[in-house]
Amino acid sequence: MPKHNKDRLFVTATEWKRDFGGFQRKAEAGSRAVPFDCCCLSLVPFSSPALLDGVLFELVALLEFVQKHGTSPVTGAPAAAKEIVRLKMDKDEGKWRCPLTYRAFTNFSKVVAVTTSGNVYSYEGLKELKTTVDPLDSTPFGPGDLQTIHDPDDAELVERRSKVSAARRGDDDEDDEKGRPNVRESQTALSNRKLVEEAKRNVQERQKSQQSKRKRDDDDRGKKDAAPRGWTETCRRVRDELKPLTCDLIEGSAMSTGATSRAATSTAVDVSTRTELRRASDVELMDARFRFFQKKAKRGYARLETTMGHLNFELRFDLAPRACENFLGLCRDGDYDDVAFHRVVRDFVAQAGEKKNENGKGDTKKESSSLWGGPFPDEIAQQVHHDERGVLSMANPGARNQNTSQFFVTFAPARHLDGKHTIFGKLVGGNDTLDAIELVRVDAADDHRPRTDVSIRRAVVFVDPVPDADALFEQYVNDKILRRRHLDANRTTGAGPPPPKTTKVIMARPAAPPPTSFPQSGGGGGGKKHKGGLVEGPKHT
Repeated sequence: MPKHNKDRLFVTATEWKRDFGGFQRKAEAGSRAVPFDCCCLSLVPFSSPALLDGVLFELVALLEFVQKHGTSPVTGAPAAAKEIVRLKMDKDEGKWRCPLTYRAFTNFSKVVAVTTSGNVYSYEGLKELKTTVDPLDSTPFGPGDLQTIHDPDDAELVERRSKVSAARRGDDDEDDEKGRPNVRESQTALSNRKLVEEAKRNVQERQKSQQSKRKRDDDDRGKKDAAPRGWTETCRRVRDELKPLTCDLIEGSAMSTGATSRAATSTAVDVSTRTELRRASDVELMDARFRFFQKKAKRGYARLETTMGHLNFELRFDLAPRACENFLGLCRDGDYDDVAFHRVVRDFVAQAGEKKNENGKGDTKKESSSLWGGPFPDEIAQQVHHDERGVLSMANPGARNQNTSQFFVTFAPARHLDGKHTIFGKLVGGNDTLDAIELVRVDAADDHRPRTDVSIRRAVVFVDPVPDADALFEQYVNDKILRRRHLDANRTTGAGPPPPKTTKVIMARPAAPPPTSFPQSGGGGGGKKHKGGLVEGPKHT
C-alpha cells in the first residue's frame, strides 16, 4: 500500500509520480543534447572545428564521412568537401572562448559563426558591436552569412544535432558487427594521410594567425629593449630613464591606462580600482620633441659638394623640424654621398636624394628612406612659399605624409607647389652652381634625367642645432616631471607650493659660430629669375 505522510494534507509531485501513477517522462533515444565542444559524428571533443548545414563537427571525421558517402550527415543531401566551412575558434587554457568578450563557451552559450571568414563569436558580443564586417579581419558579411552554431534555447538546432549523433551511433554499431572500423576508430587511428595533413594544416594556419596577432600587439605596445631607428641618445634617455607621462608632454592631457574601464566591462581581465596615468608613447614623445624644436631650436647649415660646385643651404627648424633633422641626419651619415640629381627641369626644379643600395649580386637598387626608416608627415607652414629661386623643399610620391629622403631646389617661383610639399630651407650660397645645374642637357623622354653626371660628391654639416635643442628638451621634460611629482605630494601631504622652474640649462656643447666660410656668390633670392610654367610637382621615382 502506498505510504503517505499523515502530517500533510497533500501529496508531492514525486509521490504522485512514484506511488499513484502520475505523469512519467518517456526516455527517448538521442533526445539528450550534444555538448557544445563535441563532434556530432565522433562524440568526442573536437580540436579542428568545422561547420556543415549549421552543425558542428570535427574536421577529420566530417571530411571522411563526406568523402565516403558523398552526402551530408545532417540532411542526407549530396555534399562535397568544398561546402565545409573551417571555423577559426579562439582557445585559452584548453577552453574555447569568444575573442570579443574573452568569456569561455559553455553548453548554455549562444554561439554564432561568420561563414565568410570562419571566425566564431558569442551572440551577445557580436550583437553589441552592431557591425557588418568581421571584427578580427574586417571581412564584410550579410545577415545570411551569420550562422548560429549553438543555442540551447533553439529546440530545432538541439534536435538536429541530437538526431545526427543518434544516427551515427547506429551506423557505428552496424560497422562493428560487420567488422569495419567505425568513425571513432578511424579518427583515433588517423589512417587517412590526406585527412591528417589537412587537419594539421588547419592547426598550423591558426597558430600562424595567433602568432601574427601577438606580434602586432607587441609592435603596438613597443619594445623596451631598443629605441626606433634614427633616435638620438638624448631622446633615448628621455624615454627610458625619465619615462614621461602624457601629461608631462601635452599640456592639459592626462590619459590613463584604461585598466579600470576594462575591469568594469570584462571579467576576463584583472580587477583594477585605481586609475593610473599612462606613459607617453614613442609617437607622442617625438611629436612633443618637434613642437619644442619649433620654439627653441636654432637654424642649421649644410653644404652639398656637387660635380658642378658647392650648394650652401640654411635649414629652418622653426618651420619644419622633422624635415630639417632628416636632411642633416642623412648628410651626417653619408647617405647623400655619390647621389645624383636624377631630375632637372629648366625653369622649374632640380631633384635629388634617390639613394642606391647594392644587393650583393652586382645589381643596384634605388630606394628612398628617411632617417627613421619610414616616411614622415608633412609640415606645411603658411609663412613660406615656393615664390623664389633656391627654395629647398621635400619631394613626395604624390600623396600626403610620405616624405623620405628626396628633395628638390627650385629654379623659379612655383606657387602651385604650396600646400603640397614641405619647405624646410633655402639656398644661401652657390647660386652660380645652381645656374650650371639648370643648363645641363637632359633626356625629356626619361623624366628629364641629365645626360651628363650631375651628382653630390659629399655632404657636409656646418651647424647642427639638434644636440643643443635635445639638451633643452631633456631639461624641460625633467622640470615637468619634478613639478608633477611635487604637486602629487602636495595634494596628499600638503608639502607646500610647487618648485620654481629651472632657469639654468647646461648646453650639450658650445654653440657653433655662424657659417662665415660660405662662398658669397649670391643669396637664395638674389640670383637670376626665371619664368616658370605650371609643371608637375616633384615626385619619387
